[in-house]
Amino acid sequence: APFYRRLAATLPDAGVHVTAVLPQTSDEGAKYLAGLDVAVQDVRQGSFRDLKVRATPTLLLVDSAGVVRKIWVGKLPTDRENEVLTVSSIRGN
Repeated sequence: APFYRRLAATLPDAGVHVTAVLPQTSDEGAKYLAGLDVAVQDVRQGSFRDLKVRATPTLLLVDSAGVVRKIWVGKLPTDRENEVLTVSSIRGN
């Protein structure tokens, strides 16, 4: 949860919208994230199978046209967490 708290706090400041997709209802997902003290702009219900997610956690970087630009799978080591949090990598620069 500490990484996701940092992620949710950092990316909106970089102009990145953070959406959590969880298998439970949106309300249940929002309560779950609130219990972890992870605040995101949007919580949606979705099937991991439909999204072709094979492991959790999975992070998807999706551009404004809906194109998946980068995928991170599993618990990330510190260097990969920092990659996710770097604005230049998020914006594709």
